[in-house]
Amino acid sequence: MKKHFLTKSAVMAAALMGAVSLAACGGSKDTAAGTYTLTTVGAEGMTMDVAQMAEAMGMDEDSMKVALELKDGGELVLSGGSQMFGSDTLEGTWEAGDGTVDLTIDGDTITCELKDGVITLEENDTSMVFEK
Repeated sequence: MKKHFLTKSAVMAAALMGAVSLAACGGSKDTAAGTYTLTTVGAEGMTMDVAQMAEAMGMDEDSMKVALELKDGGELVLSGGSQMFGSDTLEGTWEAGDGTVDLTIDGDTITCELKDGVITLEENDTSMVFEK
């Protein structure tokens, strides 16, 4: 009986340690996962929200909506915005760092700032802001 109690205690302690280590390792990746919506786009010194951009292009605002979904497990889906990306859906992977998230689509990776539920993608003279 004493042996059974020790074995049971050891198993429970190992399970507890495993749960704690998984929670500790989750870190920024857990906080990054979720769905983000494109709110603003900047280019050539100008910044527009999605409604302004749609109006300037003579399009319906709904056709300009873009969602960036960062799934648990490191997969991403960029959907909508066929007018900007030429496709309704792009798939890839993501990996969170300390205040950053790397987005990889078709082998190209861009490192974005991740702060307070906002992803800011900047490349060349263009920026895109996605909010959770």
